[in-house]
Amino acid sequence: MTRQHTEDFFSVGLKYFFISLLFICLSASAPPPVVASYYVAAGNPIAVSNIPASKLSHVLYAFIALCGDNSGANKSTQKAIVVACEGKAPYSAVLYNKNEVMTELDAFRKLKQLHPHLTILPSFGGWTLSQPFHGLAKSESARKHFVQSAIELITQHDVFDGIDIDWEYPGGGGNSQKVLKGAQAQNEKQVFKLLMQELRAGLDKLEQNTGRDYQLTAAISGSKAKTQAIDWKKTIPFMDYVFAMTYDFAVGDGRAGHHTNLFSSDENSLSAKGMINNLINAGVPAPKLVLGIAFYGRGWHNSNWKNNAFEGNNHAVSTGSYVYKELIANPPPGYLYGYDAQAEASYLFNADTQGFISFDDPRSTRAKTDWSRNKGLAGVFSWQIMQDNGDLLEAMYQGMHSYDNHDVSTEVLKTK
Repeated sequence: MTRQHTEDFFSVGLKYFFISLLFICLSASAPPPVVASYYVAAGNPIAVSNIPASKLSHVLYAFIALCGDNSGANKSTQKAIVVACEGKAPYSAVLYNKNEVMTELDAFRKLKQLHPHLTILPSFGGWTLSQPFHGLAKSESARKHFVQSAIELITQHDVFDGIDIDWEYPGGGGNSQKVLKGAQAQNEKQVFKLLMQELRAGLDKLEQNTGRDYQLTAAISGSKAKTQAIDWKKTIPFMDYVFAMTYDFAVGDGRAGHHTNLFSSDENSLSAKGMINNLINAGVPAPKLVLGIAFYGRGWHNSNWKNNAFEGNNHAVSTGSYVYKELIANPPPGYLYGYDAQAEASYLFNADTQGFISFDDPRSTRAKTDWSRNKGLAGVFSWQIMQDNGDLLEAMYQGMHSYDNHDVSTEVLKTK
């Protein structure tokens, strides 16, 4: 080898050394991917201790109530909230099933001792407990009281690492709530921003006292209407992550459909990709977005599923929801597995009844993780952990952490 060749060889080697070093440094500084799941309070500390925390970055503890109008909840929950709110001001944050919750929070403390990386966030609201948010939106003093009460709650229960707001939805449209328009809608848009701003300020103050880091997140819908109901450009600076509820796409209109599909066959159909793009276009940075995966399915009879598409379907009859681990262990008689590769969506189908059950499985989950990574999202999350047999969380974890030894389909790489 000549001297010139030796120098060229040395230069190329040095170049690739520094490129590799830069890659290592960037990888080390990047936050680990979010792999999160909701856990629904059930007074079951054994279930908590069995959560596979090594494969999770976050657990969202559902749900914390607000004192006020909780008419969207069932009677027993309403009664429990009334008891918990006795002597408390309206819009106070409460653990309405406190005796049961305390046993679980103790179990979470032990879980965090074994897995210090785990972030546990109390989630306020949810589908059935969001009505009070509309009440506090009407009063500055009510909003400020809730913020103070929420900060006090996580201060008292130090197992929590921040706050998750699951207001369904700013601007109305949730759980039999009318969609607000005009001044009312604009007020709730402003209130959501103020709520996040004031919660962030409260958490920052708490950080000064404890030396800990606290996260502020929210679970939201990415539909066009729900996205426009929030001023994301002014709100997102106060938030760590946005959990996009990319499921329940086909509910309540007499039509069967994929309920958590990654892609859609036309621009008018809901999809995870469409919702994420709505949010990005509204000002939510991709690294703060977390894509949702459903650990449950939804089904219909009379689905009109033909030729790998829904044809003229407007008389479907809902057969309800299905827990993933039960659906896989005991599929309904007469149903066969299928996969819509265009939508990246799995399903079970009964040709005799036109029965159709839409759900996520490991294949669709990996499609979502691959797409999320390529899109530069923070990660993925699920509703909810106790509905899994372990397969879906494993697919989430492997998909967000393994960068080798698997194929990423051309379709999944379509991010625009």
